[in-house]
Amino acid sequence: MVRYFSTSLLFALLIELFFIAKQNKEIDKITSDIRDLQKTINLSSNTLSRADAITEELIFKAASDKNDPVMVDIYRKLKQLRSSFESLVGTVSNIGATEKNARDLETKIEQERNRVSAQNFERIQNDLQAISQENQSILAEVKKLAGNK
Repeated sequence: MVRYFSTSLLFALLIELFFIAKQNKEIDKITSDIRDLQKTINLSSNTLSRADAITEELIFKAASDKNDPVMVDIYRKLKQLRSSFESLVGTVSNIGATEKNARDLETKIEQERNRVSAQNFERIQNDLQAISQENQSILAEVKKLAGNK
């Protein structure tokens, strides 16, 4: 059985496919950007860790060898700075996780709205089909009554 579709329906489907393809390209680009950014963050983090270790070692050595109170104070402040930085990184990570959760919830809300819209559309189609059948049966009755006269 050959099914025919209206031109407007096919056009609407083609437009939808075009937008899906465009969204897929944008998603691929964003994913690539995220990977590049993660690589950059990892490189910077490793460089910072090495620099921090070297700095701590040099300051500790200077503070312990010379028994200089200024170097001891610098070493303590370095430890405080590291602690503050770790706290800041933790806060930024928590903010990122919260934003990700918010985006996930927004996506779920949108999916639920689409699901409800699809259900409503299906219900409307069923109602339309029932009305069409009812109209056909009424029309058949009218023709039958008109034929009996």
